[in-house]
Amino acid sequence: MNAFQFWQQKIIQVFHDPPAKPFGGIPKVSGGLKSITERLFDLFQEHIQGRKWRHRYKAADWAASGADRPMLYVPKKKGVSGLGSVRWPNQPVISHPLAPGRLLELSGAASTDRGETPALEDALEDAQGQPRDLIDEQEDVARDLAVLVRLSFDEKDLHYAFIVPWRRYRDDLMARFPNDPLWQEPPAESRSPDHSIWDHLKVTTALAFMQPHTWKEPPRDLDTPREPWMLRVSLGPVGRFIGQARTSRDLWIGSFLLADLAWHAMQRIVEQYGPDCIVYPDLRANPRADVWLAGAYPEALPEQGKEPATYAAVLPDAFVALVPRGGAGHLMTLEELARQCQERVEARWAALHGCVKTWIRNRVRPDGTAWESIWDRQTARCPIHVTWTAVPWRPMERIEEAESLRGRALPNQPARLPIRTADHAAIAARRARLSPWVAPEVWAHYEQARDVYAHANLDLHQMERGFDYALTHHMLGVRHALREAAHPAPIPDDEPGEKCTLCGEREALHGGPSGPLPLWQARKHGRDFWRVKDLDRDETGEERLCAVCTTKRFLIDADQSRVPQKSLLGVVWAGSSGIQAGDGSARDRDGRLRVPFPSTATVAAQGFLEATFGEPRLHTALEALAEACRTAALPRTSFPRTLPRLAAVYHDAPAPVRALLEYEAEDMLFPEVLDGKARTFEANGDLAKKERHQALAKAVSAFRQAAAAMDIPAPTTRIAVLHLDGDNMGKLLVGEADAIAARWRDVLHPQVIDRLGRNGHLKAAGWGDLLDAKRLMGPSVHAFISRALGQFSHRIVPWVVEQEFSGVLIYAGGDDVLCLAPADEAIPLAARLHQLFSAAWVVDTLPHQQVWAWRRPGWRGEDDQTEARKRFLIPRADGPGAPIRLGVPGQRVARHVSEDTDPPAMDVRGLLLPMLGSGASLSAGVAIGHYKTPLSVMLSRASDLETMAKAQGRSAIALGHASRGGVKTGFSLPWGVADADEPPTAAATLTQVIKAFRKGTLPGRLPYKLRDISASVNDALDVIGRSGQSGKDRQAAEQTLLHGMFRSCLEGSVPDSVKKAAEELWLRGVTVARACPDADGSVHPEHFADGLLVCRELARGESAGEAEA
Repeated sequence: MNAFQFWQQKIIQVFHDPPAKPFGGIPKVSGGLKSITERLFDLFQEHIQGRKWRHRYKAADWAASGADRPMLYVPKKKGVSGLGSVRWPNQPVISHPLAPGRLLELSGAASTDRGETPALEDALEDAQGQPRDLIDEQEDVARDLAVLVRLSFDEKDLHYAFIVPWRRYRDDLMARFPNDPLWQEPPAESRSPDHSIWDHLKVTTALAFMQPHTWKEPPRDLDTPREPWMLRVSLGPVGRFIGQARTSRDLWIGSFLLADLAWHAMQRIVEQYGPDCIVYPDLRANPRADVWLAGAYPEALPEQGKEPATYAAVLPDAFVALVPRGGAGHLMTLEELARQCQERVEARWAALHGCVKTWIRNRVRPDGTAWESIWDRQTARCPIHVTWTAVPWRPMERIEEAESLRGRALPNQPARLPIRTADHAAIAARRARLSPWVAPEVWAHYEQARDVYAHANLDLHQMERGFDYALTHHMLGVRHALREAAHPAPIPDDEPGEKCTLCGEREALHGGPSGPLPLWQARKHGRDFWRVKDLDRDETGEERLCAVCTTKRFLIDADQSRVPQKSLLGVVWAGSSGIQAGDGSARDRDGRLRVPFPSTATVAAQGFLEATFGEPRLHTALEALAEACRTAALPRTSFPRTLPRLAAVYHDAPAPVRALLEYEAEDMLFPEVLDGKARTFEANGDLAKKERHQALAKAVSAFRQAAAAMDIPAPTTRIAVLHLDGDNMGKLLVGEADAIAARWRDVLHPQVIDRLGRNGHLKAAGWGDLLDAKRLMGPSVHAFISRALGQFSHRIVPWVVEQEFSGVLIYAGGDDVLCLAPADEAIPLAARLHQLFSAAWVVDTLPHQQVWAWRRPGWRGEDDQTEARKRFLIPRADGPGAPIRLGVPGQRVARHVSEDTDPPAMDVRGLLLPMLGSGASLSAGVAIGHYKTPLSVMLSRASDLETMAKAQGRSAIALGHASRGGVKTGFSLPWGVADADEPPTAAATLTQVIKAFRKGTLPGRLPYKLRDISASVNDALDVIGRSGQSGKDRQAAEQTLLHGMFRSCLEGSVPDSVKKAAEELWLRGVTVARACPDADGSVHPEHFADGLLVCRELARGESAGEAEA
């Protein structure tokens, strides 16, 4: 298969199913679905010279079906009747493949017949209330797309011609009716309308390389270059690379670099086979992929996305692709493809560290050559290791008789014909190939469905290799995990000399001559090397870094020294126009690009900065502070528009106030920090700097006193690191019954449910029992999940973290989220993300609102979190069995986690975003500490807490706080949901207890009194456990004991609701501590009251914040 044939078939597959496919089966439409398909494709080829293309191979279409679509098609046999066609326009509904009871009902039908105008009461209407013609809408878009491409017999033109509709087809259709779910989620199958045509098309275009074969003919691609394989590629070690961070910017750039390297690994596959071949993550509308499109295929971007950029890492560290086995023509061998992925990562790393090395050579101009020798040694091997695994996606072994699947008859059953020898061998071969990789109950689940499918229509069932997709994908995941364990990332070599103060692994860079030096001499050269202002902007002399950590620390500075056209990372986070010299939209007043991430001090103190810098009565004090900062020659290293609360202040403030936001928050808010720096300068003999910093400390104290006189609370010093991760995602993707909430009954069209009970053939096949079994996983549903995770990670998460709350996002890759936030917002922020992740449908009411619009200098707006929380709405059904109706008055929506009462019913309009439903959940680890705590420590704590949340049953939040002396608390609580789509109850419980401690309703001594008696309580629980009582009696005795001990420690009059919430945390703390003993079985009762202790610490506010400074 040459390149021309490859790209030609991908373009043909794009148009093989029209988006309005559910309307194409109406008998009165002349030519039906085929006629519409050919018309759309002809319009796309309108400008081609010569013969038009129409021939389409169906192998990809058959492979993309299988387990995605229920086998409801009967064989053409005498006496066997089918279900009949589903006239979807008469009952236009969309079901959810993972969530039961979330049926969407569209508001009418539409015309697909040029000769007939439907009645208004039976029509989808346009903005003027006129019946819509769906054929015209599709044809207009196909015609417009044709203008953007040049179809010829050149493979590069064909490549471009595929990329354009892949990225724009859906967006351009939706732009005509922005609030219409029809073009957003058009069903691929009217009988099972639970996955969209866009998910199906993604799989068929990815498989366009498959060898054609005819009906009932076995696939011809086995062990050939055109056989489909699944390829998984991962990068690592993730934790070590991003965890070597002292500051928030270290953490941000580490995550950003890892995502950038992941993109360059997959970019080689994308260039060879198209972005649709990446199964996970979904690259369509991914900001990082769009940045690539803006440079390589600018016409492919829709009008609303011509300037893509992302301030956060939005790609995971692993990806899965559908690719051919390769070895002929355009189809590269898998081994060569994987090798080139590794080479792309290494080449990108060489470009990144080379950029910083050149910057140091030209800007810093160190003495000697030792630093270059060290640099070359440490960067010779990329610190990120690439691991890959591939498995063939084979069709199921074919059998002749469906009855062979049911085996021999049991003694009291009717006799059956002997199983054919060939069938027995085929069944055994498939079992040996797939069953060892999955749990027995998963295999039984798929075998039950296969039996029904085969008895319903054996010939069609065996045409669809998609039935084994999930089992094959799971095998890939298990084998990849084994490969990673057997071939881990290389451990760095032990290096000589003084170690890097950040990673502690590699030798710190130093000047002087190359070659071995005495340690004292190397240290002296190191101090001289790092004393340069460009490398030590705080002038503390405390840090000496290796080449890898230096690359991460100074890459933004080095990158902006290049001409904008050769920017490496700036174009990713600032956009191509944002990095331009002069008035580039990402540049500051002085024309510089600064690290687009706030310091931890800024995150903690942003409320104080907003209140004071936006207060006109403090402008005189602020001007004095600005002058003191200038006199002290503080480095202007802060990006002044990193947070929306500060961006609003920055745009409206006078020049001195704007200048202040370019200094680091801790230098202009905390006099104790300045006093410490002054002592350092005194020790180093720099008395002039000592005096300037002491003067600045006095100015800061005066400013703080002026703010206090206006009753503005002191700046907070505590932050939270939040790490959230999806639960049981592997089980979901393999289709385990306990991970998918929806049954077949929940996803089938209501007309199908009604008819199935009357169809003798399908009932005999076993559909009566299968209806109540969980829905299977297949390639299109997998594409649905990838798309949902993409929308969650790069559309919902950034807005929620940075607009609905005051956090800042570091990484969002699918179901994995890492962010920082003020400590008092961490619990509701985590709860909100969990609520949206586990919703069935979310409506984006502002789909064209840029996520990071406030970071642009020209932005004029307000930081209004109340309004921001109205963007993403979760529509709710009125009751069991009732549908959700979008775009009509009276639709109920779920309550936001910040609200105490249900919002009024409303007309919900916007972009429909499918999420993962009530069967899915996030577990969260929340580490709380002082802003000066090294981020590597905070990140490790958050990761440990997230592990605790999962270990305690998943779907939970785990919190902990620490002081300078170490970890103080660790506690987890299940999210709990009173009603699907509503905020988790854990957030309300924790918030209620925090408020009670803050108001004094709960005595502050309560956690300590409980901790004092915890050892005795633990002993008493052990005695009850050894008492020999029955399980029920033992549990009642334990509850009586714990209840009594809690009430004995409670002082004063406490409202019953508060008492109940606090006791719940006490009981949970006991459960968690006793469930997590040490290796020797010993329990730590001092942690029984950890839930109450962490709530008390959050309630104490600033008075608790200095413990770790």
